[in-house]
Amino acid sequence: INAEYGGQEANRMEAGSAGAAVTVTAAAPLDESAVQRAAGCIRAQGLCHLVQSLDPAIPARFLDKFASSFATLDQRMEDANIDRHQVFKFNEVCSRKFGRHDVQFGLDCPEFQELEGAFREAMGPLFSELLGDQWVLNQKGVIVNQPGSECQAWHRDGPHLYDQMLPPHAFTVFVPLVGFTAENGPTEFLPGTHEYQSKVDGTDVQVEPLTTVLPVLGDITLFDFRTLHRGAANTGTAIRPAVYFVAAKPWYTDPGNAFPTAHSLFADSPGQGAVPKKKKVNKRLQALKGALLLKLLMGGGKGASGEDDKPQEDATTSMEAEIV
Repeated sequence: INAEYGGQEANRMEAGSAGAAVTVTAAAPLDESAVQRAAGCIRAQGLCHLVQSLDPAIPARFLDKFASSFATLDQRMEDANIDRHQVFKFNEVCSRKFGRHDVQFGLDCPEFQELEGAFREAMGPLFSELLGDQWVLNQKGVIVNQPGSECQAWHRDGPHLYDQMLPPHAFTVFVPLVGFTAENGPTEFLPGTHEYQSKVDGTDVQVEPLTTVLPVLGDITLFDFRTLHRGAANTGTAIRPAVYFVAAKPWYTDPGNAFPTAHSLFADSPGQGAVPKKKKVNKRLQALKGALLLKLLMGGGKGASGEDDKPQEDATTSMEAEIV
C-alpha cells in the first residue's frame, strides 16, 4: 500500500519563516489542556493541526480496504467513458476541480466505522468546546487528489453567515490516509482569514507567507469553514487520499456539496451523472429569430402591406421542432 500510495516520511508543517503556529501535540483522547490549546489555536488562526491524535493503525486499516474499492470505482469510470476533464456528479463520486474525486463509494465497511468511531472519541471534547454539545458530523467521505491534478483557487468552504464576526459554525477536518508531501498535493492555508474584518478590508488575500500542513497517519487537521485555503497540484506519481469530516452546529447544512441520490455510476449509460446536459443550439432558428428582431426594431414590425410581419405558424413550428 505504501509503495502504491506514497511514503509516510514527511515534515508535519512547511511554512515561510514567519508561518503561523498551528500545530498542537495532543494524543487521544484530548485532555482539557489539549482541548484549550487547540481551541485557542483555531480561534486565533482558523486552523489547527493535531499531531498523533489517532492510532495510526486505524487509518492504515481503512486505507487497505479503500485501495480495493477505489480501484473498482476507477475502473468503472474508465469503462463508462466518464469525461474526467468535465464536471461529473454521481451517488458514489463527484468531481471537485480536475483531478480531485470526492468519494462515497466504499465507506460502508467495518474499517471506516472503526475510523469514524475513533475520530468521534478523539475529537468530541474539542468539538463540544467549539460548537456545543449538540455538534454533528453532517458530511464525510474521501478526497482523492490524483497525479496531474490542478491547483485550486483560494476559497472558503462556506461564507460568513452574517455581516459580522460570529463564533464558528462548521469545521472541515482531514484525516490523512497517506502522508502529505510537497509533491502529492497538500492543502495550503492563509491563517487568520476566518476573521470577518479580514474579508471586509481585503487583507484576507494579502496574508504572507501561506501555511502548508503536511500531516502523517495519526494526525488530524481541522479548519474553520471561513478560512481561505486551496489544494495544491499533485505533481507526484501516486494518489493522495484523505478522509474528511464536516463537524457543525446541528442546524447548519451545506447543500452546495451534497451528493445526488438518483444517479449511480454503475447504471447503464450513466453519462456525467447529475449534470444538466447542454442544449444544442439550432443556428438556423437562432439566425431567423435575430433577423425578425432586427426587422421589428427597424421597421416597427410592419411589412409593405401594413400588416404585422411575422413568420407563418407552420414554418415556426417546423423549425422549433429542430431544437434538441
